[in-house]
Amino acid sequence: LRLAKINEALEQARYIVNKDKKAFRLMGLCYETLKMPDQALEAYRSALDFDSTEVEIWWRMALLYRLNNQKDKAEEYFKKVSELAPLNSFFHYSIGESFLQMENFAEARNFFEKAIELDSTNFQAQVGLATVYEILKEHERALAIYQQLIPLDAENFRLREKIISLNYMLSRYPQAIKAAEEAVQ
Repeated sequence: LRLAKINEALEQARYIVNKDKKAFRLMGLCYETLKMPDQALEAYRSALDFDSTEVEIWWRMALLYRLNNQKDKAEEYFKKVSELAPLNSFFHYSIGESFLQMENFAEARNFFEKAIELDSTNFQAQVGLATVYEILKEHERALAIYQQLIPLDAENFRLREKIISLNYMLSRYPQAIKAAEEAVQ
């Protein structure tokens, strides 16, 4: 959307007399786009007054809190998303990524594990979990995950780099050399 269209949509939404969830959601999206997070959060809260089970609105609010460095609020809202969408692997993976960015590694690990439990083929969640293990200095566990992922994406040079560097850090030089040779083949 062009900025003029966003402003126009926002103006129209403001003048709706009997606003409903959709109107407040539209206002929230417009305010977000215009980089007005406080107004976006207010509009989203009003939308939740109509339907407190609206996962997307909880998600948008969690992201806004995270972007505004309000970690406690972000964590609270991400956990609410998890409660409302307990079987959604994508949300759990994404929440794990958010906790990883907020440096809450224990929660990141929990959400990545939940995403993998819900969908064992969730490649990104497995990479996220391996990343957490690297940060926590659990190199063996990280390496095991990366090695399991290589057959799924043999051309992924980043995975190969991780395998090489972790083998090197674990003083497994022959394995590091072998992984390097496989990477250039």
